[in-house]
Amino acid sequence: MKNFQKILESFIEKASEKLKVTREQRKALGFGRVKILEIFSFILKENILEARDTIGKKEDFFTILFELCRNYDMNNVLHNEVVRIVDIAMSLPTDAAFQKCLLQNSVLLNFLTKEYKEDA
Repeated sequence: MKNFQKILESFIEKASEKLKVTREQRKALGFGRVKILEIFSFILKENILEARDTIGKKEDFFTILFELCRNYDMNNVLHNEVVRIVDIAMSLPTDAAFQKCLLQNSVLLNFLTKEYKEDA
């Protein structure tokens, strides 16, 4: 079980790095990155190998997701996957590490208000 946990942690770390991309670096988001988000969504929904706690320790997880949404503002598939992940986090008890990852340091609030200011 510990080996699988280490594999999951390695996947999370490498996948998060792969998701750190901007439109200037790469014009298309790409099929692979969308699939990474689908995998994240699935393992978080099912909480495979305590994935919520593992990802909850990663402070920049939601920041990365929101930056993708900002950089690829017309990619509905991306946005749907991010909303699914946010929905999973918000449906958890308030003391869950994964929900705290979203709400700590006002990550969600900052994303929403920054988008509002840019649209004004």
